[in-house]
Amino acid sequence: NFNNNPKPLFIVGDSHVLSIAWQTLHVPLSDCTHLAVPLVVTGIKAWHTRPSTRFFTHYHLHISLQRLPKTCRTILYSAGEIDCREGIGRETLEGYSNDTSKIRQHVKSTIEEYVTALISLSHQYQLQILVLPVAPHAYRSQRNGKAVGRAVRREIMQIWNQELKAALQQLRPSDNNVFFLDYVDGLLCQDSALPSNNNTTSSSIKNKNNLNNSEQYVLDPKFNADYTHMNSAFLPLLEVAIKNCGCDMNKF
Repeated sequence: NFNNNPKPLFIVGDSHVLSIAWQTLHVPLSDCTHLAVPLVVTGIKAWHTRPSTRFFTHYHLHISLQRLPKTCRTILYSAGEIDCREGIGRETLEGYSNDTSKIRQHVKSTIEEYVTALISLSHQYQLQILVLPVAPHAYRSQRNGKAVGRAVRREIMQIWNQELKAALQQLRPSDNNVFFLDYVDGLLCQDSALPSNNNTTSSSIKNKNNLNNSEQYVLDPKFNADYTHMNSAFLPLLEVAIKNCGCDMNKF
């Protein structure tokens, strides 16, 4: 029994917010439909969310949040894909070292900073923040010589989502205004959907928590837009995740 006048639901962050831009969300337990309104902060990393950041993306983020209507009480937030793709494990970029044997440690440290920053934003702007996971990249052929780098990125993305989920679900009640949208498993490619020449075994596909088999952490083709971004087909997964994340539905 949704009404015919959708309310805006602002989705703030990196270019992945465009995957559901201007789509209508039917969120269970909410008394109306919502229109996903994108506020793109081009190039933002999770690392840039920190209050101490001195970079244009950080200022752009705050300008975007300041432009929200005073009636806005909940936003969706997307960041982290760029961190996973080009930041973690490289000492030339602030916040990271070059010891790739400690990827999980680097990711966990970044997640701790990210979650602290999100809590700060939620207090500063009096917002309930629903945090999107990093979407896995779609499968690409291994013939162009970039297979190793892509495997590392898939592993980092997998660890990122695991650590982000754990960190947000462990928040104290006083900080419980930031929530994880847990729909990643529904995005992953199943055995039958993978190309037959990628040497991925059925057992590794099914074991989504095995970090030594990062080749199975691949986006299902039906959600693929351009091999990095998703299309809007994942919207039903997002709607269910919003319902189940534990947020206050009265703030929609």
